[in-house]
Amino acid sequence: MNILQERICFVFMMKSSLSYRIDRLNLIGLFAIRYNDYYKYDTLF
Repeated sequence: MNILQERICFVFMMKSSLSYRIDRLNLIGLFAIRYNDYYKYDTLF
């Protein structure tokens, strides 16, 4: 495995882990927004 292949593999791993982290953050953000809306409606009525 030469240096170029290692660099490509490293970049690919970084990209995949970064997208996985962003997906988790989006999921947590969606849950928080939904929970906030539910809390607002709960205190409204």
